[in-house]
Amino acid sequence: MSNTMFAATHDAGKAITRTFDMVWPLVAGLWNIRQASKDFFVQNPNASNKDAKRAIISGLNVRGLDFRGIFENYTWEDEEEYISEILLINAIAIFDTWVDSFVDVTLPSASATKKKNLKDAMKKGDFADYEATLALEPNSVLKAHFRASKQRKDAQIGNLLIVYKYYKACRNCIAHGNRIYTDKAENCYNSMAVLTAQDCGIKELPKPDVTVQGQPLKLVFRGVVGLYDVLLCIVYHYDIVASDKTCIELEIANRWRQLQGISLCRNVKKRNNSIRNYFKSIDMCPPLQAMTDDVYDFLKTNNLVTQGL
Repeated sequence: MSNTMFAATHDAGKAITRTFDMVWPLVAGLWNIRQASKDFFVQNPNASNKDAKRAIISGLNVRGLDFRGIFENYTWEDEEEYISEILLINAIAIFDTWVDSFVDVTLPSASATKKKNLKDAMKKGDFADYEATLALEPNSVLKAHFRASKQRKDAQIGNLLIVYKYYKACRNCIAHGNRIYTDKAENCYNSMAVLTAQDCGIKELPKPDVTVQGQPLKLVFRGVVGLYDVLLCIVYHYDIVASDKTCIELEIANRWRQLQGISLCRNVKKRNNSIRNYFKSIDMCPPLQAMTDDVYDFLKTNNLVTQGL
């Protein structure tokens, strides 16, 4: 079942899924080539790099791969940490992209300056102004009409954002701090260190390395992977919150226009089944069964559907 109402959130979820569709095979491939290289040189200590390439990846045109260096110069922990850096940078990029699109869609009447300020704050993990601005928006006539497979995290969202802030600080240590922990990273770590998985409403809290200002950055692979679950919780939470406001009516109208000329059956049961299936086809949460008549009235009023025989 579709689990979002806004395209920005759906796209973020897809980007995260695609990331791990690619990363898990890369991690497994790196592990396998590391082990294969080690085994090859144990059995053939005088072999050349060219011999190793011929034996291990024959047919793959990759230049510059140091088969001996991959296990002699780097530990598996070194390689995991390098992958963690890539994953962390990618995670923040996905989140920033979601923020840009989500603010534009959910606050359509806000000024460009207001939106920019909100985006800047949200990318730092500060959502208070966004929440306050969204709260002033009128409620939609379709509030609470849709069946999301995810849940709001009202009691945990503040803690989830603390986790995000820590990893954003780590990302900044990579991008701007020469991989040295800053006071910001240490402060964020201290705030995160007292949290539990239950505090965040997740199965496992991402595990960071002990973070002290001035010490070298060290990423824990499993922790960075866990960050992606935290990001999904955050974006799904705000997706549901914003769907109570009138911006969802604009989103529905824009998405339904992609379907072009939908004609619905006059039989109410068949008509409502079709409506729910159409919502799924455009990657939106379907209406609750008891609320589908109201959604039909909205679609008809806005000339998004016609009624056939």
